Amino acid sequence: MILWTIQSNECFNKLIKDGVLHADGRRVIKIYRPAYRWMIQQMKKRLLKSLAGYPLWGWYRFSDVKNIKPDLRSKAMRHWGPKGIKYHLIKFEIDDDLVLLSRWDHWHSVLGGWYDGI
Repeated sequence: MILWTIQSNECFNKLIKDGVLHADGRRVIKIYRPAYRWMIQQMKKRLLKSLAGYPLWGWYRFSDVKNIKPDLRSKAMRHWGPKGIKYHLIKFEIDDDLVLLSRWDHWHSVLGGWYDGI
């Protein structure tokens, strides 16, 4: 499966140096940690090859069938991370068995605590 991830310059340099990226749960904002624990549980339940760590977020489709690649200039991306930090859009291929697809708005229901499965 082809995915796109948006990473800071710091993460991009780490990827170049180490050849791999791992999500760091220590960087998750404290109030969002229950939602991330829920996502990790879903990964364990639903994925054949779950690594069961914090997810590394990627985009499968940005907005529609024609716009698969995220556009960092789009209105939807204006609030992506703190201002003044350089971000990289990275295309990568990953085994389907390691991917749990979700909808952007559904994940935000979990983040906001509107989903009662947490």
